[in-house]
Amino acid sequence: MKNVAISFGVALVICGCSKADDEWPEYTARSGDLTGFIVESAIKVGARPRATNGLPQINGDWHFKNTNDRIQVVLTGNHFQEVQSILTNAFGPLPQPATKSERSIGASLGPEVGANISITWDKTTDDKEYTTLVMTRAQSPPKAP
Repeated sequence: MKNVAISFGVALVICGCSKADDEWPEYTARSGDLTGFIVESAIKVGARPRATNGLPQINGDWHFKNTNDRIQVVLTGNHFQEVQSILTNAFGPLPQPATKSERSIGASLGPEVGANISITWDKTTDDKEYTTLVMTRAQSPPKAP
């Protein structure tokens, strides 16, 4: 799942995404309380928060896309630590440390929280930075015959 989220973040960056609404044609622009939006969205795809009060607050501008069992949020800039703090305070610690390179960071919470939640930060070759959060409904394991 980690590689999928990182690949998605890189794909967004390669496509030349920017903050301009016309460059985000399939996304909805929002501003305000990102913390509440993250928690509400995660719950919609099945995540079970262990805390919803006293979470770190992020207010700002972002774009999101909601398709079936998947919600994607994109912020311009490096907000990785802020979003990771919201996720770990709401859903618990990361099962594995974040993977890091010079131009990207990625981390994920798996199905143990009720959904798959991945966060990435990517820096393009022209030094634009994007933070991407992808929340998907956890797939049910196949039933035994």
